[in-house]
Amino acid sequence: MWTDDGAQVQTTSISEARVGAFGTVCPECQIPFGLMIFSNGRGSIHGLTQEGTDTARVDAAMTGLRVVTVPPNPAAPARFENVPLLVAEQFIFIQEDASRKRNPAGIMHGARSCLDVALKTLGQTEGGRRERINNLAQQGVITTAIAAWAQNLWEEGSDASHDLQADMGRAIEHVEFLKLFFEVAFELPSKIARQPHAPSPRRES
Repeated sequence: MWTDDGAQVQTTSISEARVGAFGTVCPECQIPFGLMIFSNGRGSIHGLTQEGTDTARVDAAMTGLRVVTVPPNPAAPARFENVPLLVAEQFIFIQEDASRKRNPAGIMHGARSCLDVALKTLGQTEGGRRERINNLAQQGVITTAIAAWAQNLWEEGSDASHDLQADMGRAIEHVEFLKLFFEVAFELPSKIARQPHAPSPRRES
């Protein structure tokens, strides 16, 4: 049903099941989702869509309301206390793009940039990219497996920057890898440093 001012209205009545549903689209990411509304009393739900703004109104008589989104809201982005602030802030936006499955080339480009700044922060400022990553593995900061993936991220991120396209599934995998990289290279050393030193083993006299 449409109102005189061009707004589309959808009404769902609450019956004995006391469950109502309202479908809409996120105005930011354009991903459709639904609302399941549970109530302890009868009433109706009025969904109003106009000029890209979505709202839902319910009768005042409805009590004990509980709203569930379908699908559930994406998980909050991972946050890291010990990575460079610039990387930490940028990585939040990269994770949000990945959770919404948008802009894969931008995700790959941003992930490679975060890796580059992380390498410099870890003291690897000289030499080529491959040498700098391998240096971290030789120093024991990261494992050889993590170093190998970092090399792949750099290469695929470079391709995405030049081609302006990338595979979304692969972009999401690189985001998950960066979480592991940051945990191993930055967070874990900090956690270990905060632990009390273990007592030295006793020497037999």
